[in-house]
Amino acid sequence: MTAKRTAQEEAARYLASRMRTTREVRDRLRDRGYEPEEIREVLKEFTDLGYLDDAGYARRYCEYAYEKLRGRRRILLELGERGIDAETAANACEDVRYEFGIDERANALTAALRVTADLPGPPEQKHLARVARRLESLGYDNGTILSVLTQVRDKGDSDEDLCDCGSAPVQP
Repeated sequence: MTAKRTAQEEAARYLASRMRTTREVRDRLRDRGYEPEEIREVLKEFTDLGYLDDAGYARRYCEYAYEKLRGRRRILLELGERGIDAETAANACEDVRYEFGIDERANALTAALRVTADLPGPPEQKHLARVARRLESLGYDNGTILSVLTQVRDKGDSDEDLCDCGSAPVQP
């Protein structure tokens, strides 16, 4: 029979495969039966050593999520579910958007065009509804969704380039 790992060993093992948030590590250690004081000590030590960095995690997650064409609302929700506080999440999103020049509306248009790419003609109402549902599930706000739907509907049957919404989406 093997001996139970120390909390430090368990946390290191959990962090070995990918970055985690402080809450994820705390929950893992608690679920494995470690004492609250032992968990606090490990979390402090790992934070001091830089192994746990919620701000860094949030930033990298924002880069990944914008690359996947997710909207700010969904990114903030997902970070909150992982234990990142609202201010840290919002700051990370803004930093990434600024640094990489991400245009959320252009990303939404790109996502919309993926939905309508195989249509033989201009999009019908049912296609626009599908686009709206997709954009909502990706976390775009209603104003962005309506703007993109209008552009897809109005220019969908013309030969004009649809992406006159500024720069093309910049992916980190």
